Amino acid sequence: MCLTLTEAILPSSGTSWWRHVDGVGEWMRLWGPESFSLGARHKLFTGFRPLLVLKDFMSRKASFLSTENWKRLPFKSQQATTMELLLSEASGIPTILELIDTIEHSTPSVSSFIAAQAIASLTTSYDNLQGWGEPLDADPSTCLFCWRTPSNSSWAWGGYNIWFPSVSAANLAMHLWAFKVVCLTEIQRLQTRFPDVPCDWPVPAGWELGHWLRDTYIELSVRIVQSANFLLQDRLALFGPLSIPFPLTTACQTFKMDGERSVELWKLTNDILQRSLLQRYRST
Repeated sequence: MCLTLTEAILPSSGTSWWRHVDGVGEWMRLWGPESFSLGARHKLFTGFRPLLVLKDFMSRKASFLSTENWKRLPFKSQQATTMELLLSEASGIPTILELIDTIEHSTPSVSSFIAAQAIASLTTSYDNLQGWGEPLDADPSTCLFCWRTPSNSSWAWGGYNIWFPSVSAANLAMHLWAFKVVCLTEIQRLQTRFPDVPCDWPVPAGWELGHWLRDTYIELSVRIVQSANFLLQDRLALFGPLSIPFPLTTACQTFKMDGERSVELWKLTNDILQRSLLQRYRST
């Protein structure tokens, strides 16, 4: 477990921490979900589950954490935090990503069936995430809100940063946006590859589905980039830099996928990722 944290903080390679996370995950799986409802084991579970869930996203593989027992039983005696509830909400998405990857080895008819199934599941996942509300300019009385503030910093895209009442709120909002981006970009890819597969999506009047998807996931990715300066404040030490790799990497991949239209955003996001890594080294 100590090796896992060391690799997560100062990775020797991009995925070097995966094998350590896999070891911790297998240990948890063998003990079963009820073993992590109290005491030190519950603290270990809540500490390592974010790494396990994000690793599932990055590897595009399902894990035991997506099952209902693992979402519910570790929290039967301890109330889940808002971030823990969001991780439970999102933990099923890697199962869909793994399903999508089976298309490469399937016949055309089976591939179309898988694509339709995946689009429907991604749409449901996105709708569930929408149920969390939109943090930007939300009512401050809610537990999840943030606001844009003007900035002259070269790191502030469009002359704005997004600011938050706390690190927890920033972490929650950025991951919420990133999970939505994953759903939308995967739907876009599937729609492009399988144009005859229906997508029952309530697109606003006057919009074409592909254009709406792109505008939405680019806007969400921009919000992630504009939030980075909050978490990279020196006063936050390691807490900020350790919170942003997954959302920023998701945004970076999205801008790269968008090509020339988003090349400047891609460069900026890549630079911010490097900055966050350097800040981790300085903070240790």
